[in-house]
Amino acid sequence: MPTHSSDPHTVRIEPAPLQNTIVAQGGDAAAASLLQRAGFIPDGDAHRLPDTVTADADQRWHAHHAYVDLTGSGYHVHLAPELHPTGPEMAALPLLVRPVSHAVSAVADRLATATHTRQVDRLLSEFTAPTGVLSASADVLRTIATWWNRLGEADDAHNSALLEQLADEIDTLAAKTDVLRTRLAGRYAPHPGYNARVTTASATEARAHAAGTTSPAHRQAAAGASAPPPSPPAASGRPQPPAPRAR
Repeated sequence: MPTHSSDPHTVRIEPAPLQNTIVAQGGDAAAASLLQRAGFIPDGDAHRLPDTVTADADQRWHAHHAYVDLTGSGYHVHLAPELHPTGPEMAALPLLVRPVSHAVSAVADRLATATHTRQVDRLLSEFTAPTGVLSASADVLRTIATWWNRLGEADDAHNSALLEQLADEIDTLAAKTDVLRTRLAGRYAPHPGYNARVTTASATEARAHAAGTTSPAHRQAAAGASAPPPSPPAASGRPQPPAPRAR
């Protein structure tokens, strides 16, 4: 049985012979996203390949796909030796491509430090614009729906229709969010909470600097630094006695 890993930065990908599948243990939420991107599905606290992925070559392909994405994102991955791809399979291995979600997460990081409504308005428009992220997401679902419907089995038309419905809901959400974005754009003002933090930090630094420059230690150090160096003793005409010898 695969061993469990509780380290959020370590993932173990190993066969589960009794289930005839591949199981991935460990990692955090970001690792789970990468595993699902590689074709794994949630299974309790772990992830596994679907029951329909039974061919050894297919299992190795998905396992190595996960390995490439996880190691490329900084995770330590233990990949069972039997899951390493063979020579002919190397040509079909996936290339490391940065997940689209990383770009969206970067927007959230920028929003967290925004100090003016114009900054948030501009970033939010990337999602709500007619060609923005939300509209593009709806288009992706519709494209998948068309592709899925052509698989030709009984449930495919139903699942395709569900995707179309979800795409319509995303369009509705985009329109509602754009109304809110327009309201925010009309404010055009600095954020008092964020600016207050910046102002407070600046005032604290100024007070610390002022306190340091008026402290006795600072005045003494400044006086010592500005005082001229002591003059050497004036030479007299009388010879000086020799220094005593060390015994």
